[in-house]
Parts: sequence; structure tokens; C-alpha cells
Amino acid sequence: MSDSLAGVLLVCDLDGTLLDSHSEISPQNLAAVLWLLERGGLFTVATGRNRLSVARFLPLLPLNAPAILYNGAMIYDFHSQTVLWSTTLPLNATAVIRLLRDIFPGIGVEIYHGEAVYVVSENNFITGHLAREHLMGIASKSLGEIPVPWHKALLAWDPEKIDLVEAYLRRKGLSFSSLRSDPCYLEILPGKISKGSALRILIRALGIPRSRVVAMGDQPNDLEMIKIAGWGIAVANAHQSLKSRASSCCADHDRHAVAEVIGWIAGKRPGDGSPVL
Repeated sequence: MSDSLAGVLLVCDLDGTLLDSHSEISPQNLAAVLWLLERGGLFTVATGRNRLSVARFLPLLPLNAPAILYNGAMIYDFHSQTVLWSTTLPLNATAVIRLLRDIFPGIGVEIYHGEAVYVVSENNFITGHLAREHLMGIASKSLGEIPVPWHKALLAWDPEKIDLVEAYLRRKGLSFSSLRSDPCYLEILPGKISKGSALRILIRALGIPRSRVVAMGDQPNDLEMIKIAGWGIAVANAHQSLKSRASSCCADHDRHAVAEVIGWIAGKRPGDGSPVL
């Protein structure tokens, strides 16, 4: 491969993929991303986080392509500080969240509207989530107090109980998506929205063929994204459902997974024989 990587886009999940178990970016990953950019490559993230939560990494993280936020409900350009595309939950989501709180007492609920995160039911999982993402939750006991529309809702609880909530929503056949971003988290998004659907929009806007797109992730909410990419990669710590559908598996998030994949892009073939771009 030539020194120029112009037209190659690497899209990376944040938590559990680019970020290590301490929610930090390793020097090795950062150096590899800078190397990619110096050779004309494009790099961005796809995450369930909102703009403010991602922005705190920007002094270290050189994004040169628009980012996918809210698990696919928004595409945001940090350079121009512009929302390039977004969608929101239907208004009947309010009634569904209210019903879930009644049926599953103890479930934690966050609602995302603009830059604000409203906490309508707090438990230990919500407290931990807010701390990890450095979010200032706004306490709101009444769903009716929260401005609409919403970009997403996040439900947090014990994994076994979240399994029950997920199964209940599937039986209801509702007109929006529910995605697992962590064993403890179930995210409610506008219908058929995912990181994958947002990636389709992004690569069309950038004029990049899917064959030149590499995507990395670790959880089921990354599945559609790695299926859309020409080269979909699961980190070693990924959920089994992701590993089974990925083109390749790389090191885990504590062993500089992004640096390893950028090495593959550069022409160092992965051990499983997957193609180099």
C-alpha cells in the first residue's frame, strides 16, 4: 500500500474500544491515530455519548471527520460546531417510559434532550454511568417536565433485569429501536436508528465507498456499524454477538486495539488473514 491513506475512514466506538478500562486513551492509540491522519486518513468516533461528553476528549483526540453521537441519532461536526443530521424519538416515547417505570420499579432512566441529561429514576447503575461519562444529570421526577423531543432514553439496571425489559419491549412491537450498549444499559432510539444507519449517511456525505471504511466496536449496539463498514472489527473484549459477525478480531481495549488496527490498515496483515485495504 502507498504512504497515502486518503479516502480511508476509521470509525471507532469509544467505551470499551478506543478507551481503556480506566476510560483513558493510551499513548499508543493516540500516536497511531495521529500517524493515520498525517497520511491523509480520516478518523472519527461513533458513541452513545452526547456532544459535551465527547468534547472533553478533544484536546487529546484529533477527529477530522464528523462524529456519530447518541448511538446514531445525531451526526455532529466538532470543527464547525454544526449538527449535520439528527433525529428524535416520537412523542409516544413518554408514555412508554412511564409504563416501564410502573412495570419495572427500580429501573434507572436517563432522558437526553439537546445537551441536557434528565434523570427521572436514579439507581446505582445510573449514578455510575453519570460519573463515568462526567455528566451532570438534571433530577426530574416527572416526565412531563422534560422538554421534547428526545434524542434517546437510557435504561440502566442489573443485566438480568434489563434482559426482561428488552424482551418486554420486543413483544410490544414498538416503533423505535432498543439497543444494548452495555450489559447494564438498554438504549431507546428513534425507529431503525443505529450507529450503522448513521454511518451510511456519513459515508454518503463524505463520498467514501464502503470498501474504504473500517469500523471497530465491542457491544451489540456496534453490530450494524461493523456490518455496514467494508471492514468490521471486534475488539477481544467484545460481546460474542459482535465477534461472530466481525470480519476480524483484534486486541482488547486495554492492549491498544486501535493502534493494532491502524497497523493492519498500514499493510501489516492481521493474523487471521483478513484483507488489507
